[in-house]
Amino acid sequence: MIELDFSIKSSIPKEIDPARVGEMTAALIQESVLVGDLILSFDGIDCSARWGWIPILDCAVCLSAIAVELARSPRAIERFEFTENEASILFARNGDAVRIAPTYVPLSALVPLNELESAIRSFRERAFASAVTALPGLEQCAGFLELRGHA
Repeated sequence: MIELDFSIKSSIPKEIDPARVGEMTAALIQESVLVGDLILSFDGIDCSARWGWIPILDCAVCLSAIAVELARSPRAIERFEFTENEASILFARNGDAVRIAPTYVPLSALVPLNELESAIRSFRERAFASAVTALPGLEQCAGFLELRGHA
């Protein structure tokens, strides 16, 4: 079983004026709204990145793109790279399974592709819903709508 979740340390950076949310770009939203920890475990084995600074929407968008690429090829290899450091998570598909190997812990896991896709979809939905809760004006922001439309 895959647990893919997040915990938020900061919803809105100090430099963002809630009155000017409609002017925010997709890139600013992706990198600045919802910052915290990535929670990742496989059958109870914890591979979380509890660093407090991970941009959760960026993570959601990137993992969604990875899921699309993994679905396209039975031998796809994709990598999620964290911003701000050299850590990454390797995703290597082999038929109906995906080997997930974070560089920041000496562990890896083999998970069913469909279970990973479902976990990523759920993660993305919760991340975008949390962003709207934190900053309600995002629902009318062109940058947010553009970001939400990816993958």
